[in-house]
Amino acid sequence: MQADILEPVAPPPVPPRRWGHSAFGIAVLAVLFAVREMGGMPVGLVFDPNREHCLPDFHLGLFVRHTPTQLHQNDLVYFKPVPALSYVRDPYVLKRVAAVAGDHLVIRGEVVSVNGHEIARGLPLAGIYKHTARELERNETVPQGRLFVIGNAVLSDDSRYWGYLDVAKVVGTATRLF
Repeated sequence: MQADILEPVAPPPVPPRRWGHSAFGIAVLAVLFAVREMGGMPVGLVFDPNREHCLPDFHLGLFVRHTPTQLHQNDLVYFKPVPALSYVRDPYVLKRVAAVAGDHLVIRGEVVSVNGHEIARGLPLAGIYKHTARELERNETVPQGRLFVIGNAVLSDDSRYWGYLDVAKVVGTATRLF
């Protein structure tokens, strides 16, 4: 009995690269860095600086250092570590804005919701702060000049544990590139 002989199969063709997208991105970054060097708006490429990667879907972004005049839900903000985050060795912390002044925040039964929409589930770091999940429960309106910030990772150390972030502490915003 003779074994079947397999003939090599050619690999599928590789689609051509879209250099136009890459060239456009490089041009935009070059302009932004030129503005920075001329003393304009400070910008830079950034990543989630936290070792725990509180925003696992944020790999690389564009950081713009400025005092934002208005922030919205889902904005990405950089701020200097608040006292509860004194263990953070990086100069800035990156978090997502989950609620702004006037939003209705409820933390009940380990479910965090803003304006009736669930945004997070679980309070795994409650014990580190020497609290029970019940002690962290809230049902309130976010006060003026404050933000409720959160990370997407399970062990994100955020406003669920240490409270609201003062808007004045925000040093800039980030835009996710990929």
